[in-house]
Amino acid sequence: QFTYEAHPQLLQVSPLTGSPKGGKTVTIRGYHFNEVTDVLFGDKSAASFKVVSPTMIKAVTPKGTDAVEVTVVTAAGPSATHSVKYTYEKKSKTKKAKKKK
Repeated sequence: QFTYEAHPQLLQVSPLTGSPKGGKTVTIRGYHFNEVTDVLFGDKSAASFKVVSPTMIKAVTPKGTDAVEVTVVTAAGPSATHSVKYTYEKKSKTKKAKKKK
């Protein structure tokens, strides 16, 4: 008997931005998060992830740069490309104030 497994669909990632150092926990919402085998930020796997329900995943971002696509991979295949992006914030270049003696 044939069983159809739907590809995962992503609706949003929250928060949308984080440090290039990674380590930020994000919530991914969508559909068909069954038998998840990987969560990708660009071409890098999440540091870790937990499927909370068929519509929500908590993932920890890996190190990265720029804006990257978020992809959820399941036994049925990957989510559609170009649907949800996560942006690694650029390092701020703030000068520390010198203390006067």
